[in-house]
Amino acid sequence: MKWDELQPWRAEYLAIHNETPVLSVGSTIISGDEESPRSTSGAAAQDAAEPPPRLASDGAAAHISADEYECSLCHELLFRPVTLACGHSYCETCLCQLAKSSASKKCPQCRRCFSAASVAAVSVDFSRLLESVFPGETAERRIHQAEVVAASTVGTSANSTQTETLGVFVLEPLLPHQTMQLHVFERRYRSLVQQSLEGAGTFGMAFETRTPDDSAVLFTKVAITESRPLPGGRFHITIVGKRMFRADSVDLGDTGFLVARGSVLDLDAQDAEAAAAAGAAGGSADDLTVTAEELVARADEWMRLVREGGHERAPRHLSRVLDELGPMPPPWCPSQRAFYVAALINPLPGLGVAPEIRPAILRARCGKDRLAVAREGVDRSIASLEALRRSPLRRLLRALQRQLPPQALVVVAVLGASFLFDVVARLGTTDHMPWRRGAPAS
Repeated sequence: MKWDELQPWRAEYLAIHNETPVLSVGSTIISGDEESPRSTSGAAAQDAAEPPPRLASDGAAAHISADEYECSLCHELLFRPVTLACGHSYCETCLCQLAKSSASKKCPQCRRCFSAASVAAVSVDFSRLLESVFPGETAERRIHQAEVVAASTVGTSANSTQTETLGVFVLEPLLPHQTMQLHVFERRYRSLVQQSLEGAGTFGMAFETRTPDDSAVLFTKVAITESRPLPGGRFHITIVGKRMFRADSVDLGDTGFLVARGSVLDLDAQDAEAAAAAGAAGGSADDLTVTAEELVARADEWMRLVREGGHERAPRHLSRVLDELGPMPPPWCPSQRAFYVAALINPLPGLGVAPEIRPAILRARCGKDRLAVAREGVDRSIASLEALRRSPLRRLLRALQRQLPPQALVVVAVLGASFLFDVVARLGTTDHMPWRRGAPAS
C-alpha cells in the first residue's frame, strides 16, 4: 500500500488517540509547528493529506457513511442486524431467507458455516447504535420492511382462500418445522404415502379430526423429505412440518384414509390483520411484537437451564433441535414464533422437562392466544427446572455423575434398586405386620 493511501487511515488513528496529525507536504514533514526535511524517493509525496475527522453534533463521526454498514445481501443499511460467529453481520430478514432457501448454511462472505441458533439473536446494542447514528435511514428501512410485509400479506391472502384436498395421517400433533421419522405399515397409510409420493409429496398430520366445539380442525401440512420402501409394501419416511392447514370437512375417502378439504393458513396475514385491528381500535399494534420478544428471552433462559441441568438426552440434543427448526421467525410474525418455541420445548424425541402444549397451541385461533400458550408452557417448564436444580437429591446425583465413571454409576444404581426391593419384600411379610398376625386364614 502506497504512502498516499495510508494518509486517511493514519490521520484517523491520530485523531482517535488525541495526537497531533502529521501531514506530508512536498518533501517536508509538518508536525504541529515544527518542520523537518525528509527525502523522498520514487513517486512524489502527497501535496496535502486529508484533515482529521471532525465530530458531528450528535457525537458520531461526520465521515461515517451508511454504505460502510450495509448488508451484503440486500445492499441496504443493516436493519435488526444479526452478527454471526465469523463476525459478519446481516439483516435479520435477509439471514432468515438465506437459511430457509439454502440447505448449507454458510456465511456469504467467508463461507463459514453457521448454526440456526445464531440467526435467532439480534444484536440489540448494534441495532440501537445504527439507529442513533443513522436515524433517517433506519426509519426508511422500518417503513420499507412494513411495506414488504403488507405486500406479502396482500399477495398471499388470496391463496389462503383456495380450497385443496389433503390426505390425513392421524397420529400426533406435529408442528411446523418439526421433523419426524415414521415406519408406515398400516394398509390405509401405505396407500396414503404411495399416493403422496406419486403427487406433490405432501399430506396432513393430525392428532384429532373433531374439535370439542365442532369448529374447523387445524393441523400441519407436512412434506416427505426422505422415503425408503420396505418389503410388504411398507415405508420408512422422514417428514417435516410445513404450514398450518384449516380443514373445513374431514371425510373417509375411497382408499380407506381420511381426506380433508380446506385451505392453507397464512399466519402472517392473520397477525397483520390483528395488529391493524388493534391499532384501529386505539390500542398498540406493537403489543404482539413486544410479547414475542419477551417469549424469546424466556426461551433462552429455558435452554440455559436445560443445558446446565444436564437434561439433554444425548450430546448436543438442543443444538440438533435448533438446526432442524431453522432460524427464529422475526418478532412481527408472532404466530410463527409461538409455534417455534412450542416445537423447541416439545421436541422429537422429547426431553421430558416441559408440559405438552402442542395440542393447545394447534387449537388456538390467533397469534395472541398462541403466544399465551407458548409463554405458559415455557414458564411452567422453567419453574420445574428451577425446582429440580434446588433439589438436594438432584445435586447429589449430579455430583456422583461428575465424580464417578459410567460403570460405577450403573453399579450404584443396581445396588440401590436391590436394597429398595429387599426392603419392600420384608415389609410385605406378616412378621413385619403385627396387625395381620391374628387375621384368620381365608
